[in-house]
Amino acid sequence: MDEIDQAKLQYWAGMIRDCQHSGLKTKEWLANHGISKDTLFLFCGKKNNRIKGLLWEGDGFLLLYKRLEVGAYSGP
Repeated sequence: MDEIDQAKLQYWAGMIRDCQHSGLKTKEWLANHGISKDTLFLFCGKKNNRIKGLLWEGDGFLLLYKRLEVGAYSGP
């Protein structure tokens, strides 16, 4: 795992710890951090033929995963 991946992992682990230790319900914590219904987070790792999405639907998260058989995703 390179330094960038490690930094991203530490960032998200910190966010989860913050939510868990805040004493707030998940919905309240998300609202306090500007994460509203239908907010989508996309993640692409080293294998650029796979992409993961995390969607907040207001009553829970939806985890999406797509793997391309042919081709690859491109991005910044």
